Amino acid sequence: MARSRHTEPAKKIAALRAQRRSDGTVVPPRVVRRKARPGDRHPISKKMLQVLLDGLPLQYTYGLTRVEMRAREADVGCPFALYRPSERAIFIYSVPLVWQLPADSWVGKSAARFDATVQKETSVVTVAWNDLWALQEWFMRLVFFHELGHHYAEQYRHKRSRIGGRRYREASANLKATHIDRWVRKALDRVRAKK
Repeated sequence: MARSRHTEPAKKIAALRAQRRSDGTVVPPRVVRRKARPGDRHPISKKMLQVLLDGLPLQYTYGLTRVEMRAREADVGCPFALYRPSERAIFIYSVPLVWQLPADSWVGKSAARFDATVQKETSVVTVAWNDLWALQEWFMRLVFFHELGHHYAEQYRHKRSRIGGRRYREASANLKATHIDRWVRKALDRVRAKK
């Protein structure tokens, strides 16, 4: 039986079609850093993004044109990051070190797992980041990988029909984020074992 674009694994598609330099290495997506909003900082460093994009399996980054770090335009978390399929780009928005969010927000519980100081009141949750490494790890694992999951689903949408409904697209992105996170953890364990 002949192979087609619908049956070819994503890993193989990415390896065959990725843009390469003259020495054969893959051209990673650009990382663009713009000025953060006054009083804010970018939640993940440009260097960390470049290392991640160079180190992740090609099927997750293939087709991504750029990752752009921008000043936030609205309240914290509206949104933290955004994937735009028309541009094939991920936009990361700046954040302050102290956040005030609605009490029912998922952020409070997840931030507490990363050693952020979380104070709950009746209608507001206050999240304070004392450790910038913890903020960077939280953002990388729960926000950036989620947006990469959206990119993955969009990049390989021809393999299956597009996922219907926002709820299902978000669940699919979360699943891919979990796969990426697991891969990164295993890679870090291999590096630590060699030392």
